Amino acid sequence: MEILTAAALIPVAAAAAVLAWRRRAKPPRADTAILEEILAATHRWNGIRDLPELARAIAASVGDILGFGHTILYLWSDDSKSFEARALNGDPRTVPEPAPLGWDGFQALERSCERIGAGYRCPEGVLAGVGGPGWLWPLRPVSGDVVGLLALHRPRNRSLTRSTVIRHLDFLARQATSALESVGVLEALARRNEEVTEATRQLRGLADLKKNLVANVGHELRTPLTSISAYTEMLQRNLTSLDPGSLEDFLQVIAAESDKLSRVIDDILDLGR
Repeated sequence: MEILTAAALIPVAAAAAVLAWRRRAKPPRADTAILEEILAATHRWNGIRDLPELARAIAASVGDILGFGHTILYLWSDDSKSFEARALNGDPRTVPEPAPLGWDGFQALERSCERIGAGYRCPEGVLAGVGGPGWLWPLRPVSGDVVGLLALHRPRNRSLTRSTVIRHLDFLARQATSALESVGVLEALARRNEEVTEATRQLRGLADLKKNLVANVGHELRTPLTSISAYTEMLQRNLTSLDPGSLEDFLQVIAAESDKLSRVIDDILDLGR
């Protein structure tokens, strides 16, 4: 009788094991909805080509999907050598204007906060300007250099477990980093195109300047040479018949035009130095 009872329990135990496996393999309905929102958000990010617009979209999506009252996106600036707040999702009246965060300040936060996943859980008072604890998630590309930070405060969705938030934040941070890198490459290409266009415009201007210079120099050289040539030819033909006064006039014209030609040549040599 006991053997039969144990045998009868085997299918029940197997069914329970399969049900438990299915529950582990398939995320809860709420988690599935969050994943769908994340995929939709990252798809939108990849279609944005403007950095300020992308920064606002990232801050808004991360905060809204994971239920944080305030989300701040910091991006590294080579000019200021600090992380600058580029987008804020939430009521700005309840949070002071975020100040830039230098590299030393970021390293201090790393030491003060608890490492979780790819980010940090910071205790109350560590993140300046925001009351209560907060989450800090670095945006780190494959190169390893941190290009931005996601600071999240005041969680509103209490139904999400800590492990769920960490898992989703890790994924969102990777996708945000990829989208920001893509926009950065496109902006760099746009700047290079502008530089090439400007260089081409300057080269065209130099070509026009060269043409004008050659034309003006040719005119300045040709004018005295023409006078010298004409008066010299007249002297050769009429040297015996010219009176001393006319001969003196011809020679003065030739001398004056020679001086003018010499000054033009000097100016050209000065221009080439």
